[in-house]
Amino acid sequence: MVGILYSIVRTIATFTWNFCDILIILVSIGIAERYKHLNEVVRYKILNNLTERIHWQKIKNKYVIMNDLIEEADNFVSPLILLSCFMNVYQICVKISEGIRYYHHNNYIFLKLLQMHD
Repeated sequence: MVGILYSIVRTIATFTWNFCDILIILVSIGIAERYKHLNEVVRYKILNNLTERIHWQKIKNKYVIMNDLIEEADNFVSPLILLSCFMNVYQICVKISEGIRYYHHNNYIFLKLLQMHD
């Protein structure tokens, strides 16, 4: 019964871990792409000598809005990043524990086989 409960909790933790990582990645990529697009618009107009058609006030307003978005995303994503780090440490500890148990189990069997052979 305890093994089944442990397996269920571990499966839920793994799904949560993956979901958090994917959400962090998607939010980061989305914000980075917004900044990239704004920079490309300005770069295009400057390279094509369209500087008189650049509405600097509009660009500044978009930039300010994007900075506000960054603050909101930071407030949302920061706890997820912390949770993700804790979940990564947990997964590492579980894998190390499984590896140590596997090693000791196989080493024990190997020693018993050697004792039987002698």
